[in-house]
Amino acid sequence: MEKSESENFSEDIQSAPKEADPLLLAKGDLESPASNGENSNGPSLWLLVGVGSELVGGTVGGMVLGIWVDSVLKSYPKATFLGLLGGIVAAVAVAWAQIRKFL
Repeated sequence: MEKSESENFSEDIQSAPKEADPLLLAKGDLESPASNGENSNGPSLWLLVGVGSELVGGTVGGMVLGIWVDSVLKSYPKATFLGLLGGIVAAVAVAWAQIRKFL
């Protein structure tokens, strides 16, 4: 007795290898193999170096911008402190966005 076309189709679907949907992998719903040097248990060394650089760069950048504004407006040290504070806040926000997926 021959199988119907729908039975053949359902067997093909069941025997087909399951591939992970790239959209689900991007959302983090499924575990993806570490293909870019990242350990599946945590961030890579280069990601951590990048986060540290962002923290330093944002802080120094905000301070330098504040010093420049102070020199133009002759308001030293008000803009320097505001620039420093803004740089720290921006740097922490960027660092948090980078590392929160590992927490």
